[in-house]
Amino acid sequence: MATNMGSRLFTPKATNKIVKFLSKLSSGVGPPPVPNHQFTPAGWIFCSFAPHFLKFSSRGALHQNSNLSLQFRGLRSRPFQSSIKTKPPQTERIKSNGQIPHRFNNMDRFNFIFKPFAFTALVGTSSIIACTIWQYEDYRRSVISGRFSLSALRDSVFGGGSSSQNQRRVNGELIDKAEAWWSSLSPGEKIFWPICAINSLVWLAWRVPAWAPTMVTYFSATPVGRRICLPMLLSTFSHYSFFHLAANMFVLHSFIPAAAQILGKEQFVAMYLTSGTVASLGSHCHKLFVGNTTPSLGASGAIMGILGLVCTRMPDIQLGIIFLPGVQFTADTALKCILAIDTAGVVLGWKFMDHAAHLSGCLFGIAFSHYGGQTFWAFRDFVMTQWHKFRIS
Repeated sequence: MATNMGSRLFTPKATNKIVKFLSKLSSGVGPPPVPNHQFTPAGWIFCSFAPHFLKFSSRGALHQNSNLSLQFRGLRSRPFQSSIKTKPPQTERIKSNGQIPHRFNNMDRFNFIFKPFAFTALVGTSSIIACTIWQYEDYRRSVISGRFSLSALRDSVFGGGSSSQNQRRVNGELIDKAEAWWSSLSPGEKIFWPICAINSLVWLAWRVPAWAPTMVTYFSATPVGRRICLPMLLSTFSHYSFFHLAANMFVLHSFIPAAAQILGKEQFVAMYLTSGTVASLGSHCHKLFVGNTTPSLGASGAIMGILGLVCTRMPDIQLGIIFLPGVQFTADTALKCILAIDTAGVVLGWKFMDHAAHLSGCLFGIAFSHYGGQTFWAFRDFVMTQWHKFRIS
């Protein structure tokens, strides 16, 4: 009986039924049905679940021709998205193998070039407006509560130590300790820990196999993805490797006090979001130019913008390397070395990191320090004035 059941189970007709049934269970994650002579259960299982175990170590760390990169790009371009009722691709000219068109028509120019630039401008403008309103409302609450002073204004804008505030009485020793810890933080650290928490949550989300298609679509940036603009921002909070996450958060924690002293905690957030999106835009344009479809993710582009700003405004501060305790150098020297390495990486086509994103973020920070400060603060003052008029009207 068992032999006969096995014979019926693996007849060509039964095999097709098995493929269709497993495809429905996987909600389209598995590959489309293949001819009977090519079907093997082991091959189907590998193709279905291999994308969930992709590993990343840095922005663009996957070599373009590596097996992992080919599997990743296959997940981006496979037609399974249509089975879960998602929108069609950005352009019909994206081929099934995830290649960039050699010649752009008008629709390609709109999807590949205009939309990313417009999205970057939108993120920069909206983040400045939102953070300016946040800053105004924070000052307003301080005035209403009677806790406003010139020293508090100076500390909030230029990153001084937090002033002592009356803590409301709460029940629970754990909550008291948490509030005491939060009150002891500097303005820069009060920005760092939420950013670190968001990045950690996204890192944990990568560990959930069922969320892999969503994470690939929205939290990794590539020109041939089904979503091009939103991943440019969300990928700056995305890390697949724990080492990548820890390294980026360590560097951010090292530079955030100086950056908050220059910009203030509110406008630091605007700078961080804008530099991250600008870095993704630079990476996007470079990939279009060289025909690279390797996905990128990580906060290093945004951090490079902060690093470029701090090293330009404070060129004489001493920096060091955690693994080389006795080695110290000035911020100006570090900035020149970083620019040289990333420029060489872009020109020579190094694949270990997304050097185009690093270089774009760093150049944005330098340009902002030299040329954008006056325009930035004038725009911030204009937004704050208009919001004040709206609030008192």
